[in-house]
Amino acid sequence: MLIMLKRLMLIIPNLIGVVIVTFLLTRALPGDPAAYFAGPAADKQAIEQIRASLGLDKPLIVQFGRYVNDLAHGNLGNSLTTGQPVATEIRNRLPASAELTLLGLVVSIVIAIPLGVMAANDNRGRQVLEACRAYDIAVPDEVAVVGVDNDELLCRLSSPPLSSVEQGAKGLGYAAAALLDQMMQGRNSRKRHYVFDPTTVVTRQSTDILAIDDPKVSQAMAFIRDHSSEGIKVPHVVSAVAISRSGLETRFAAALGYSIHTAIGHTKLERVRRLVAETDMPLKQIASESGFKSVQHMTTLFVRTFGQTPGRYRRLSTI
Repeated sequence: MLIMLKRLMLIIPNLIGVVIVTFLLTRALPGDPAAYFAGPAADKQAIEQIRASLGLDKPLIVQFGRYVNDLAHGNLGNSLTTGQPVATEIRNRLPASAELTLLGLVVSIVIAIPLGVMAANDNRGRQVLEACRAYDIAVPDEVAVVGVDNDELLCRLSSPPLSSVEQGAKGLGYAAAALLDQMMQGRNSRKRHYVFDPTTVVTRQSTDILAIDDPKVSQAMAFIRDHSSEGIKVPHVVSAVAISRSGLETRFAAALGYSIHTAIGHTKLERVRRLVAETDMPLKQIASESGFKSVQHMTTLFVRTFGQTPGRYRRLSTI
């Protein structure tokens, strides 16, 4: 709700700017509107009367005040082409315009829906990522890719790192060991089918994407995601997106509800969480690869965000 209100508030300065620019453009157009409405046979006195009726003989600031007042009351004036009220012209042409707008909206929604590919295994998923890279298809912005088996080495070496379904091999191993123990003790076991459900989806960069309408914020988040481990700061993000810092901060607040600095922090901590849960990497190395200068600072932020130390989080993740 707060984000929606912020977006609505951004409409006000934009609307004011459009009104001012439109007014100035209409006054800067070549020719005399009064002479146009009067017609080629009108004399100077008739033209002056029409100019007075249109308020064009008043100072510019007075004309602007009348312009805003007319807009507020729905008086859009008369068409220069037909001479009819503009509101009438809009009503006559609105159905066709609405039809074209709706059709364009449907087409844009269909085209904008991102593609998702689930590969049969991690090796096939890596091949999909290579094909996307060869054809300059952005992953995960345009195509999200997920594999199966969670081959740690293969997934981490993929570019970008591949999300994968964890098959639950540990449960399968326990069941196989129990069956083998029964056979070694001479107990016959009836034939049966064992079904083990996948345990989880290990999310990595190939599916790690936010649904963001603002293209500048989406571009900034992609840069943060790709470079968060390099110790980047807000100015680096602003430079990559080529927009003013205040403008980008405003866009972040409207689209995500938090600042660029917070987005960088969230991304770095999410990388830490993933490395803690999925690897046996020492915390010092995790801090270095996640863009933190010290283990202490990383641990403090980790506890504040996830409510437990990285060591405890790792132990609970392996249970």
